[in-house]
Amino acid sequence: MRSRLSSTLGIPRSTGYYHHTLPDRDEALRIRIETVMKDNPAYGHERIAMALNEGTERIRRVMRKFGLQPTIRRVKPWQKPEVTDNAVLAGLQNLIRDRRAERPFHIWASDFTYIWFNGMWYYLATVLDIYNREIVGWQLGKRSKAQLIHLAYCDALSKHPPPGILHVDRGSQYTAASTKRLAAMTNTAMSYSDPGSPWQNGFQESHYGNFKLELGDTTRFEHEGELFEGIAKQIYYYNHKRIHTALRTNPVQYRKNYEQQNKRTTSTTDVRKSYRMGVGKSRG
Repeated sequence: MRSRLSSTLGIPRSTGYYHHTLPDRDEALRIRIETVMKDNPAYGHERIAMALNEGTERIRRVMRKFGLQPTIRRVKPWQKPEVTDNAVLAGLQNLIRDRRAERPFHIWASDFTYIWFNGMWYYLATVLDIYNREIVGWQLGKRSKAQLIHLAYCDALSKHPPPGILHVDRGSQYTAASTKRLAAMTNTAMSYSDPGSPWQNGFQESHYGNFKLELGDTTRFEHEGELFEGIAKQIYYYNHKRIHTALRTNPVQYRKNYEQQNKRTTSTTDVRKSYRMGVGKSRG
């Protein structure tokens, strides 16, 4: 019957069959991508792919198709670095040039950046664990003095054990005798970037670029207290929720994964040791 009708009408036989319209998979994925971007406005296609457990190429294609882009990066204002006496710089060593962080609290890096708010510059000092890129300590102030650096370091020490190495640049805040004494009190070795090589502390530079981008326009804060709260929330988000592309998870979870794995390894070693001791005793 369907064949005869198609022949009479002069149309293909397949036209007579019911065609079910499949939902647009790209449209469904667009909605999922926008949901992720709403909570993570600076995420590019790689982090979105991790968050959605999708392929990076598919995410990139759909984002291009619908014109989806992360927040545009703002340019960091250039500031003239403070100069330290050459005689002081001569004895400073770079202890991490050929070394990588092997575990949490092995190597920390410290630096500070500038935040324009309410007609003046504020200074944000942070301490970063290189192993898992976690911000372990921070302090906000109106002056970039050594004291600001000390407070950020002490904030880190109030929550974590001291590191083996603290890596910094050659700014006067870090070459100050008081900073060296503070590190010595915690049995921490000071490491300095080579002369004219600020990229050797790139862990912090990269972090600040993304941090300011995701913190957003500071004019939405009415007073200094709100700015402080906004920074605290952003640091919590960075440590506990934001996916780091190299880690494929957030910094805190990456540290916990290490601790859990290390705990299992230690437990297994203890069991084997106890077993060997038991066998030895039975033979005795």
